[in-house]
Amino acid sequence: MDEVHRDRLRRRYRLRRLRRGEGRANEGQADPQDPLAENPEEGNPAAGDAPPRQIRPRRVHPRRNWQDEVWQIFPEDGDMDDGDRQDDDALQLMGRMNGDVHRPFLPREENHRQEPPQNGLEQLEEQLERRRSHRPHELPFPFITRGEFNISRSMIKECSKPWNNISWTIKYEAKVVDSNCHYGRFFVTFSGMGENAYKIITSLKITKVTVNTSDHIEQTLIFDKNHRTLMFPDIMLTSQSRVDHVMNSPHLNMIFTIHHAEKVDEFTYDGQSWPMSDKWVNYLDKCAVRMNTNQLHVHNPHLDLLLGDLKIGILSQNEAKAFYEFAGFLCHRWYIGTEKLHDILVNGFKLGFTEKWDLLDTPDSGIDFNAKALLPFYHDFLEEEPKQQIGFETNSPSGVCQIFELRMNPKEVHCRTQVETMRFAREHRGQFTFYFEDTPKGTLLMMGAVFKLDGRQNAKMKITLFEHGVKKAVNTSYRIIHEQQRTYGTVVAHLSEEQLTILAKNKLSVGIQLHFHHTDANFIHTFRHEADFSSPYMMPGPCNGWIECNDGKKIGVNKEFVSKHSYQLNTLFNNNMFADCGLSTIKVNEASDIVLYCLEIMYHKSLAINFNNFKRILDLAGYWLSDTIKRYIEMAVVHTDKIDPADKLELGIFYDLDMIKYVARHPEYASSFNLNISEEERACVAIPAGNELDGGPLGRQPVENL
Repeated sequence: MDEVHRDRLRRRYRLRRLRRGEGRANEGQADPQDPLAENPEEGNPAAGDAPPRQIRPRRVHPRRNWQDEVWQIFPEDGDMDDGDRQDDDALQLMGRMNGDVHRPFLPREENHRQEPPQNGLEQLEEQLERRRSHRPHELPFPFITRGEFNISRSMIKECSKPWNNISWTIKYEAKVVDSNCHYGRFFVTFSGMGENAYKIITSLKITKVTVNTSDHIEQTLIFDKNHRTLMFPDIMLTSQSRVDHVMNSPHLNMIFTIHHAEKVDEFTYDGQSWPMSDKWVNYLDKCAVRMNTNQLHVHNPHLDLLLGDLKIGILSQNEAKAFYEFAGFLCHRWYIGTEKLHDILVNGFKLGFTEKWDLLDTPDSGIDFNAKALLPFYHDFLEEEPKQQIGFETNSPSGVCQIFELRMNPKEVHCRTQVETMRFAREHRGQFTFYFEDTPKGTLLMMGAVFKLDGRQNAKMKITLFEHGVKKAVNTSYRIIHEQQRTYGTVVAHLSEEQLTILAKNKLSVGIQLHFHHTDANFIHTFRHEADFSSPYMMPGPCNGWIECNDGKKIGVNKEFVSKHSYQLNTLFNNNMFADCGLSTIKVNEASDIVLYCLEIMYHKSLAINFNNFKRILDLAGYWLSDTIKRYIEMAVVHTDKIDPADKLELGIFYDLDMIKYVARHPEYASSFNLNISEEERACVAIPAGNELDGGPLGRQPVENL
């Protein structure tokens, strides 16, 4: 046997023994278990022994395909030196695949260059991944998706081959802070899981860019139809680093790998490890999630105390669940497009996550209209005297016109919203969100806009619905937009079965014409007849019902929409069991301005409320049984400095405002919502009700019982 080959095999046996845990006690002595150990009595042809079998080197055939080349580079039982050469050999083989050097597996008789299979690079990377990883893979894993993304443009990359009917898309969202700062973020959205839940181990690698982050280690998440998005931390390019990169290449090279996936019984937070995580967050021994606590700490300065109480079980099961759900929204944008998001954000505010939300309040943040409208600074009181805007100037100095093709599906949670960025209109910026509202009478297509405008503007919005490019419906409405009310909501259409079919074919689109002009007024009405200011008021969008107020004025509304946000209005409009119900016109014993306040909160999700009227609005919200209105007023009350803390507590007790009562009971978590009240006043809400976050059978227990 060749002496060099003998030494190499002997070293391999020795390394195997070391890996099995056998020591170095006999190092330097002949190994009795080593079949190649030196023995002068063996392998001697003069003594009549048969000569040792010669191991022929593997021949390199010119027609060997590229997959065999991988196995040649990485033999099954390679030694340590082979492992050290893996990266160099991989790069060499990748170079051959890309035509950088001669490829030995090409047919010599052909003059042209033979291309590998269409997905050859991905198969090669799969082979390399199996060789490099210490965790054994089960075929067909790993799955590798490559993509090249422009740093300044949002793009989407779909997976090349789904697994078990599960597919995934990778979206890169490009953000522009200013001319000297660009950043982006990768989202991975899984689909096709049906009613099942899956545990998936993934990683993301970004190359060809100088960024403030390193390659992400593997993360473990559980996905189902309600938790299907994986969000990676921001990639920041600032000043000179961005300039240097753009001069070399304006693209990011991304490699997303699914190392393993398996079906599990149900979704659970326990055992998950999220991207860029730095700490395990535990709730007793029942749940542990590894997450990026620095991201949470930005919004809650008392996070350490909260996590400490969570770990030892001071928080109840409901509070622990609320925390993990809020963290899922913040870290992965889970629950967007669901009605549950409202409760999740409110519970997060109760736990103290109330600061620096302006970091996410940007027109290109990706957070939809309903989520933004729940942020603390969208609820405020107005101290100005009411001043009405009459009419609209025809010579509008600025405006925008856009048409959006709807790519939505009301039956899929992750397809129920579509967020679009408004084109620049001078200094004005904005974001449009299309979403669905499910009602007993069918599905409503809604549009909500969030603006950042230069000064106070009178906004005229014209919404046009197109089917196959043909105009089908037009609605025009007005609203005053300023710093204290920055949203605009409207009903686009009550979708018929035929329109839902057209929507499924991506043939339904919405056109938005938006015009602004400066104003000093703080409110404006939309009338049934634009030029007739004595005609009934109209809420935005198609109207099929009327509310008659006690001052004789009528307001046109969409019955299905207002019924969704008020149990009482649902009964009055749709219940046929009583003589005064089930009609197209209902009567409300309240002035039209108070009714309009309540309706604007329903439609627009934000309103600068006149301070003298908010109790009347709360009274009407209680009569209408409207959680939407009640939640809005509660948010305005809890963070305003115009009401004394003792008066806030009194309002919370009288109107049963859960957030105010929770913050009063647990001031140790409260940040900007803290109430400076005495212990005697705090004792009034010491015992939570059964339907509150820390009450009921799963509520808090005395510490000594934990």
